[in-house]
Amino acid sequence: ESVEVAYRTNGVGSRDQKFITLADMVMMNGKAGLIDLNLNQKQLVQQAYTNPQFLNDYGYIGLHGIPKADQTLDEVKDLLLGEIEKLKSGEFDEWLMEATINDLKLGETKQYESATGLAGMYFSAFIHREGWNERLQFLEDLRKITKEELVAFANEFFKDNYVLVYKRKGEDK
Repeated sequence: ESVEVAYRTNGVGSRDQKFITLADMVMMNGKAGLIDLNLNQKQLVQQAYTNPQFLNDYGYIGLHGIPKADQTLDEVKDLLLGEIEKLKSGEFDEWLMEATINDLKLGETKQYESATGLAGMYFSAFIHREGWNERLQFLEDLRKITKEELVAFANEFFKDNYVLVYKRKGEDK
């Protein structure tokens, strides 16, 4: 069983893409994000993670949770929404933003080191109608976002405007 809380965003090249990318990394970066520290490392759920996707016309960010044996899907949903509330109230250290951007930069640099990775970046920019300079500028644009701006965006964006998906066990009737 699992639960997903998903919010629709604007697509590639939008203001949403920059802020959601940064918000996603503050919530979940595999090490020190809010969901990493507060849900996964404390073993409050079996597993929780985020998944942003950006397409040409729109995108979404999904927060996924898998319950422990004794948990309901609604309890997991409430825990995920609780981490969004922490983002909205600024309950994270400012260094986390810079660290996550540095991590994104490292990953991007590693992609440029291989022909396959670089070709993938060109392909992605082409299908999303991004100029190459815009693509290269993306992470520098993230560096310009302040914690106050991210918190303001989170309060403006994350409301009761989500889709909730429950995947349950059992016979499909």
